[in-house]
Amino acid sequence: MEENEWHNYLYLARDIVRLHNEDELPKFEAQDLPLDRLVGTVTVNSSENLNSGEIHIAKRDLPASQKVRVLGKVDDSECSLLSNIEPGQKIVFKNLEK
Repeated sequence: MEENEWHNYLYLARDIVRLHNEDELPKFEAQDLPLDRLVGTVTVNSSENLNSGEIHIAKRDLPASQKVRVLGKVDDSECSLLSNIEPGQKIVFKNLEK
């Protein structure tokens, strides 16, 4: 995932952080097989019409779904910060090189 700026919606969802971007949704390399979405998993909906232009971050463990594709994961050391994301807050993703 390239470094770019996203914003949380003005209301908070219980299970996920819902992020949107004013620009067109970039092309992502995503896992096509349904995978469990553990805390911190970053996903995009596989349906172009459903919540188009959004990515999600799991705030709790969620089951696999055919409707989403996994893009990546928030570093485990940062997952505790997900509960602190405020409505409308800016989020910037950065690639970590290990």
